[in-house]
Amino acid sequence: SKDPADKAAPIEPVGEDSRAAYSRFYQQLFYLAPNEYLSSGRRLLIGRAVPLEVVCLNSSWLQQEAGMFQGHGFIGEQQLSDVETEMGWKTELTSPRPYRIAVLHHHILPTTYRFAPERGYPYSVVLDAEALVRWLVKHRVDLVLHGHMHQPFCARVGRPLDVNNPSGDWHEFHLLGMGSSGVVAKDLGETKENTYGVLRFE
Repeated sequence: SKDPADKAAPIEPVGEDSRAAYSRFYQQLFYLAPNEYLSSGRRLLIGRAVPLEVVCLNSSWLQQEAGMFQGHGFIGEQQLSDVETEMGWKTELTSPRPYRIAVLHHHILPTTYRFAPERGYPYSVVLDAEALVRWLVKHRVDLVLHGHMHQPFCARVGRPLDVNNPSGDWHEFHLLGMGSSGVVAKDLGETKENTYGVLRFE
């Protein structure tokens, strides 16, 4: 936005040229055309009949500008609304549900120990992190996986189901930042090691 103080200013999404390569990749992998948001969802029944729902959110929704506006994450209300509609997610408190995982590129909590101030350096947390956290709590998502900073990271996040009633019920989810399995050493986080994660459901 030319006027950052204007909270109603439109956000410019990535143009069609930028979407084309990923759209082709998605089509070749799944034999399906991607949706408008380049998001997806899967239902799985894994070992021991554990039901699992995985939603992949597109946090790279914004137009990038070299040298000034790179790496900013944004998801948006429309994408989240589309995901919950397509997955059929309701918000009843008592009904049984599968184990739910949300996957996105950017992280929703700080993972880097300390940043040095640098003009033009990108934010690393999604711009609508709080909106996403409330959506995760609303739909009782159990686990969030992200990448972005090449830094292994884990946290447990607890929030009230109703932000205006913190004495009521709360929901907790785990947050795992996946490291990088093959990035060069200078781009690694504080572990200075290439890493990958394995999830076991027991």
